[in-house]
Amino acid sequence: MSKEIKTVGSELLNEIERVSALREQYREIGEAGSFGVMMMTAAINEAKDQVQGADPVAAIRALKVLQEFEG
Repeated sequence: MSKEIKTVGSELLNEIERVSALREQYREIGEAGSFGVMMMTAAINEAKDQVQGADPVAAIRALKVLQEFEG
């Protein structure tokens, strides 16, 4: 049995994908979901900046922010 090795970078990519899909659901709501869309967009953009970034603390922080979004 092989155990998948998770890195902050790979987890960021997974969370970016998950939150992007969630953001589309919020967009479908219309105006009522606009604040959520704005918050998710900001978090996704920050995470994208950290995927290849040199600051592991900032990358972990961005990951934790994404993980807080629930669908």
